[in-house]
Amino acid sequence: MNATAVTLAVFTGTGNSLVLANAVADRLRQAGKTVQVLPMDNPDRFPGADQDNAALGLVMPLACFTSYPTVWRFVDALPPGHGRETFLVASMGGMSGGMAGPIGRLLRRKGYRLVGARAFVMCGNYGNGIPSADAFSAMVAAVTEKAGRFVDDLLAGRTRWSTSRLNLVATVLAAIGRRRLSFRMFQRLFPLAIDQDKCIHCGLCRDLCPEANIGEADGRFVLLDHCQSCQRCVGYCPVQAIGVPGKSYAQFRTVPVEEFKAFLGLKNKS
Repeated sequence: MNATAVTLAVFTGTGNSLVLANAVADRLRQAGKTVQVLPMDNPDRFPGADQDNAALGLVMPLACFTSYPTVWRFVDALPPGHGRETFLVASMGGMSGGMAGPIGRLLRRKGYRLVGARAFVMCGNYGNGIPSADAFSAMVAAVTEKAGRFVDDLLAGRTRWSTSRLNLVATVLAAIGRRRLSFRMFQRLFPLAIDQDKCIHCGLCRDLCPEANIGEADGRFVLLDHCQSCQRCVGYCPVQAIGVPGKSYAQFRTVPVEEFKAFLGLKNKS
């Protein structure tokens, strides 16, 4: 990768991809690159086509063997690449499903030059317990080391981004994800709800939701019908008022709430 500046476009639910993005950004800065880390779900903060001289890094979670609608919407809205160097870094619970292929083909059609893609296993963000402090530190240390090696390979031209069409399953799953079908099914199986007796009406869930899926009615916050199950509202509710009725599990997030708000440009918002 030859660019001297890099923009990392990041989507994250409960923080895994932001942890990964920060590790990539730190290694790039150590190599002398200028790096900015910006959220996919706040396009007003994202640089426009005049910044195309910078390499573009996409950092995202893989879920349901695809990625979230927020990610697909961002990629679809990208301007023409005109040969802009682009790489992909993904966090996942276990398997990627070959999703780098469909994403890469879309970017190539837009004129981006694909220079590398890699996925990293991290903590799942749904239905799991809270990792111990030692386990979490070990995970972050391992991911940081692996991300650093990826950046070293990226800068040395040793990475690749396969866009093979042979993985037909990945193509089908990508199409399903882009149409939100997998996330609608997931939401039907595990429908979130707000416990109104616990809710303190702070509005944090509404502010953090990337899909504007939380509204107000009769003085209460309510969930609408286009949830993508990214788990932000569950992970960051200060009183754990959001979850699946009848299902009990520990609240999970990998980034403190103030850091998360700062990342989204909400630091001074109550």
